[in-house]
Amino acid sequence: MSLLKSTAVFGMLTMLSRVLGLVRDVVIATVFGSSASTDAFFVAFKIPNFMRRLFAEGAFSQAFVPVLSASRTTESEQAVRRLVSRATGTLLVILLVLTILAIVAAAVHSAARRGVLEKLTPATCVGYAVRQVRCGRRSTG
Repeated sequence: MSLLKSTAVFGMLTMLSRVLGLVRDVVIATVFGSSASTDAFFVAFKIPNFMRRLFAEGAFSQAFVPVLSASRTTESEQAVRRLVSRATGTLLVILLVLTILAIVAAAVHSAARRGVLEKLTPATCVGYAVRQVRCGRRSTG
């Protein structure tokens, strides 16, 4: 009975997620319509969605869960916690570096499109990226 209940809960939550995704897409289509800005919005979310699929739903999960299960049966609780801590810390550092690189690359790309790339130094490039995020400026053209 527990397996049936767990399967039903998982199925219902998956269906709820799909319905909410449909609602999100309908709201975006209603508010923004079909435009270059909407296309840019969807393209901007391709990389984060790929990262989520890779690290949360994909290869990392498929590789880590068996290792964690084996570790739980053969190692002490402290060793398992250390394994989880190291894996989480490593993943955090990798994703943080990738995120920072993506923000800087977006700033450089935006500056190049605006014709101000030659004015950027490595130090001002990060400041430019922060200003773009904080001010909500959109690149045109």
